[in-house]
Amino acid sequence: MKKIISILLALIMCSTLLSLASCGGSKTGQTGTYTEDETEGEVIEEDGEDGPNVDGDGNTTSDKASSNNNGGSGSGKKVDKNEEQFFLNVPSELKGTTVKFATWIDHKSCDYSHVFSDFTKLTGINVEIVPVTQSDYIVKLSGMKAAGTAPDVIVENEGNFPRTLALLQPITEAATGINVKDAFWDQNVTKLYTINGKCYAINGNNSSWQMASPLVYYNIPLLKKYGIKNPNSYVKENNWTLETFFKCMEDCRKAGIATGGEIDLTVYSHIYGGGPYHYDAATAKYSNTMGTQRFKNMWAQLTTYSEKGVVKLTNSWASSLTSGNTGIVFTGAYGLRKQPGWFYQMDSDDIGYAYPPKEKASDANYPTSTMTRAYCIAAGAKNPKGAGYFLRYFLNDDWYGDDEIFKDSRAREMHYSLQKMKNFSSPIIDGVIKTQYDDYKAFYNELATSTPAQVNTNIEKVSQKMDYCIKKANALIDAAR
Repeated sequence: MKKIISILLALIMCSTLLSLASCGGSKTGQTGTYTEDETEGEVIEEDGEDGPNVDGDGNTTSDKASSNNNGGSGSGKKVDKNEEQFFLNVPSELKGTTVKFATWIDHKSCDYSHVFSDFTKLTGINVEIVPVTQSDYIVKLSGMKAAGTAPDVIVENEGNFPRTLALLQPITEAATGINVKDAFWDQNVTKLYTINGKCYAINGNNSSWQMASPLVYYNIPLLKKYGIKNPNSYVKENNWTLETFFKCMEDCRKAGIATGGEIDLTVYSHIYGGGPYHYDAATAKYSNTMGTQRFKNMWAQLTTYSEKGVVKLTNSWASSLTSGNTGIVFTGAYGLRKQPGWFYQMDSDDIGYAYPPKEKASDANYPTSTMTRAYCIAAGAKNPKGAGYFLRYFLNDDWYGDDEIFKDSRAREMHYSLQKMKNFSSPIIDGVIKTQYDDYKAFYNELATSTPAQVNTNIEKVSQKMDYCIKKANALIDAAR
């Protein structure tokens, strides 16, 4: 009997160790791990429709179905019976066919990989991932179209449109089985990608693959270590503003942190400067907005803090947040996700999240913008109707578990809250820049390296680049009319 008990105890200990190993994140460069009690409240605690729900203990809660609900194959989430019935009526001729999905993400190695096998079990339609790197996406897909090997599904990222238009077919019910006016689809996205009455890209109303607004991330243990007041503390005082945002980064720099803060210019300029361009979905036209006083004022402020060494101006997310060399980062919402999210190697307890700061404390709401991501049917697709079924399944979060998508409950709450705030009147569709430049750094470099005294002159120079980009982008759109 003693031998049996010893074996059982050993098995329990091994099981516990394996569980801890599988749940822990990489701690490279971190200054400490904090308990659940210490990280509570690190998400903005604001009542109302623009903030996460908070219970009496200060814990964030969700009005989404919890990951403990029954129903939904493999996900643990409760799927609407009518929606499940939709997939039970797949035409027999589609069973055994394959949908080819061109993407740079290896979805089948992620926590939610069961979504693909579950879809096949339910519908009989297979899904093949066609790996295409993000940097070569347009070039490779153009070659595949010319060779007659086009995939069925294409990703429309904000850095692709309008270059993707030549690779797409309009989404019609006759060709794809998709009724773009169905309530399942987000009509804001549908309108955004409709040109001359033809819709080219869609996303689900209930889809985490529709990116949320940009936000502020911060390294919790790093700020605690140096006694730096964090963004959430300013929020509680209703004093999270651009002034305190830069003060927070300045405090980080004074404390000896290598980089006080990093700002992604491609998203920051849209929220605080109106962006270098404006895309009008109603007319499907780009226009240059770099000459506005608001845009100039924003750059005057940025270059002033950059010259002081307080902030680093970048054109991408900041991996230095994970390494512990940066206190605060302003960038897109993809950092809220598990693998392949930007900060997936960072322990979730070590990341704080906050809305973009207000320009003035008296502002009624936190500012926002719209990151865009949508999905399309390729011109030359061999299985467009199978692709239609796949997209309806893939773009419905009810088939996923929340713990398979986001780093933790705080990240999940921030995502849903930011989604509610999105403003489609000034979307970030940066593909206009990539009509002429391989990367954003080449376009923004003269501004990012300017001194405050040089910035207005350099805005005029870069504005001429923008005029040329806009001319090319509008021509690509006109060709699709």
